[in-house]
Amino acid sequence: ELLQVTDNKHPDYNPIQSSLKQIESVIETMDVRTKDFSSREQVREVEKRLGNSLSLVAPARHYIREGHLFKVCRKKERKYLFILFSDLLLYCTQSSTGKLVLNNMLPLDRYFRIEDIQTNRKYGSLCFEIHSTVKSFVVYTDNLADKKAWLQDVRSCVEQIHTQSQNLYFTI
Repeated sequence: ELLQVTDNKHPDYNPIQSSLKQIESVIETMDVRTKDFSSREQVREVEKRLGNSLSLVAPARHYIREGHLFKVCRKKERKYLFILFSDLLLYCTQSSTGKLVLNNMLPLDRYFRIEDIQTNRKYGSLCFEIHSTVKSFVVYTDNLADKKAWLQDVRSCVEQIHTQSQNLYFTI
């Protein structure tokens, strides 16, 4: 506001403009750090829900999303809570005490793939494949919007990991 009412020929105009840019930079940095802190708190919250039986906090790990997906197994479909981090995908069940029970951890490494299944006899267009070095399987969602959101979020994480590993490769 002060800058708007100051004539651009006034001797204080440039220092005010410079100060404003510095303040905007500090605010932007604080926003990024606040989001980072919030994401780390969400990672810790998942740890607590797992009964602190597993350390999930890692320097570059961020919480992305969670939700229920149905995993197609040999005999029947099972509903799991999938939790996506920037470098890891967990799936869990819930115990009678309300704690989460970890079923598996899938690292989002350079071998991780997620593939859309457009049509399936049983699940229609609501399913997709997850391929990892640990395990591969088919899951399906309740609706198309959830499927699209999961595909987009997982692909974004995997893309970022590929980009980071390529950058690391070229800087060595």
